[in-house]
Amino acid sequence: MTRLRTSLVILTLALLASAAGCGDTPRGKVIVLGLDAATWKQMDPLIDAGQLPNVATLARTGCRGDLETLYPTISPLIWTSMVTGVPAEMHGRDFTITRIPGSYRFSQETGRLLAYPALWQVADHYGLRSVTVNWYSAESPWQPLRSRVLADRIEENRPVPVRFPDFQLEGFEFEVPGDEELFKLLGLEHQGPVGNLRPWLRHELDVLRWRYAEDDYFNRTAQHLLFDGEEGQPDLSLVFLKGLDGVQHKFWQFMDARNFPDVDPGERRLFGGVIDAYYRYYDWVVGQYMARAEPGTTFILVSDHGMEPIHAQGGRSLPEDQTIYHNMSLFRPVGILQLLEQLGLVVRRSDDSIDWARTTAFPNGDKALTWEVGFCLNVEGREPQGSVKTDDYDRVLAETAALLKNVRSDADGAPLFIEVHSRPHNSAAEIMAQVNPGLDPATAFTIHGRTFTLGSLLENYDMSGAHLFAPDGILLVSGPAVSPQSDVGRTNIYDVAPTICQLLGLPLPADFTGETLDIWDGKTGLPVMESIPSYRGVVPGFDAEGLRAGGHDLEPLSAAAEERLKSLGYIQ
Repeated sequence: MTRLRTSLVILTLALLASAAGCGDTPRGKVIVLGLDAATWKQMDPLIDAGQLPNVATLARTGCRGDLETLYPTISPLIWTSMVTGVPAEMHGRDFTITRIPGSYRFSQETGRLLAYPALWQVADHYGLRSVTVNWYSAESPWQPLRSRVLADRIEENRPVPVRFPDFQLEGFEFEVPGDEELFKLLGLEHQGPVGNLRPWLRHELDVLRWRYAEDDYFNRTAQHLLFDGEEGQPDLSLVFLKGLDGVQHKFWQFMDARNFPDVDPGERRLFGGVIDAYYRYYDWVVGQYMARAEPGTTFILVSDHGMEPIHAQGGRSLPEDQTIYHNMSLFRPVGILQLLEQLGLVVRRSDDSIDWARTTAFPNGDKALTWEVGFCLNVEGREPQGSVKTDDYDRVLAETAALLKNVRSDADGAPLFIEVHSRPHNSAAEIMAQVNPGLDPATAFTIHGRTFTLGSLLENYDMSGAHLFAPDGILLVSGPAVSPQSDVGRTNIYDVAPTICQLLGLPLPADFTGETLDIWDGKTGLPVMESIPSYRGVVPGFDAEGLRAGGHDLEPLSAAAEERLKSLGYIQ
């Protein structure tokens, strides 16, 4: 099914409204459930087997399709693009963490850098009430008039409130289940006791436990905010659950015997059903919202990308190239700083500490689970001991990118980085370099007399599900105005925001990247959309260039949060 061009959307809907006498058509309520890394490839067999009855019901009463994602598949970038309707170049967030200006430290609060209004801010400005829970960039500070945002950080097994406006939640604890309780909650108690596990598998089980606890906490708090208040269900609700992404990253190998034939049979019996169980858990969550929502609510289920076996990405099954087969789990950069040192970009003192006054560039520490490594320049006046003068910035950026691009293997001159992109003045990474996955881990690179191997630069991260090649996500829309049992085909993450604006009768900005989806039944009246140039300069707190007061007031990562991000593989 094709997508409507923006101008045709406005004209057609205006005519429909006029003909039906529905110029003042009331807005319906919208609930958006973001399910990180959900994929139809896993869901469809479960739907056919009757194991996802609530998702199946929404599909019968609405439309579904594949959602083309962005590359690289970095969650903060994609989820923020989805609710702003614009690319990272405009909304300003493209990494899991960012460096705090004036320091060499990290902050996880990159949503504070948001440079384009998100839908919850737009809805509030136009008189609607919204509730947003756990969505990327929801930590962006603002003062809502009639809405609520809950973006709590979880540290040391307790929620640290990040809420706008500041409000209290009584009786909602962060509960981490034990092994037996976790398996029972996921419907896997028949697998028997977990027993003694090797340390690596114990860590994977801890990831599962933590992910479930996060989803459980945010699901319970979200339902309370949506349905238990005296004001009734908000006009717009956005709830994000991210546990499935980590679960598929870690447990895919136990489910997929074809691509992972060497998994221990006992471990496969124990953990082979975990991913399907998590999809069933999400279906149960969806059913809770369906049961409690007001009649006439439109539901949108969406994911930022899909998931594939790490040995079979990009459409491959078992890859013919055994080097790529081996390398796909070598994700975490560990020797990049030493590489920069040999290139002359990092200088150390005699005590082995970094001499920042003579250092040109440094890695940003955010690998974001892809083969890309980010680098920042050490700019005078921006970093505490910056060495790159402003007048020399463009030249040094080009020279640094060229140095990285020219790192080649000793044997055949194969590049270490197959792509090197400059991103001038980007707050997260001014250079992105993609590691060559076709190199053997023993491939040697000699730079100024010192030899490195690929294996010394990247360590094995033991991941079995991945999304490096940007597999499609899911889109499912079901509501009174939606054509039932229809297939929207392959659409784009940028189409989500304008479609939500259509449902809520919000103005459609000309600077949106996507288009309203052609999913309507043609019978139910929809609010008429006004056309405006942009939400910038309209929504309070964002001027015409997207600049925000206090946008760089970032808090550094706590020790606990930093360790958590390291354990999940997000930073070095």
